[in-house]
Amino acid sequence: MKQTTIDHGVILEMALVGFEIEKERIDAVIAEVQAELGNSGSSKSMSKATDEPPAPRRKRFSVAARRRMAAAQKKRWKVLKAQQQASAKKTKPKVAVKRRKAIIATTKTKRAVQVKTTRKIARKIVRAVSKPKAKSMAPKPKSIPAEGPKAVVETPAAPVEVAVEPAPATE
Repeated sequence: MKQTTIDHGVILEMALVGFEIEKERIDAVIAEVQAELGNSGSSKSMSKATDEPPAPRRKRFSVAARRRMAAAQKKRWKVLKAQQQASAKKTKPKVAVKRRKAIIATTKTKRAVQVKTTRKIARKIVRAVSKPKAKSMAPKPKSIPAEGPKAVVETPAAPVEVAVEPAPATE
């Protein structure tokens, strides 16, 4: 027994050919019926029969009608913008008197505390700047005069006075 395989694409092609033949037969019947009715055929059925897409029909307005539409649109926009501006101008709801007084009182105390702490900090800064710095443990090297005797400078760990020889008297 011999088995044959039929391709799926072949089946679809045959179905398409059969549907096209059926469509042509139906179109012929529709044309006969329209001829008997005396209609030359509606544009819809004729366009299907000739496979041409119908021309798009635009509804055209006169110049006066377009002007009226533009004026109406401008009027609508004007009303809408006026409403938006009115809603933007609305003030905030007023706070109750007791609540407002409480807010003011807390604000005053907060400001007083802020001023007080600021003054404390300022005083500390002024004291720190005005205090002379503590002398460092190591002595600073002294400058040597250009013509005078030379001094021996030692830098020990503990502060020591520098010994200077007396200058010879010159007369």
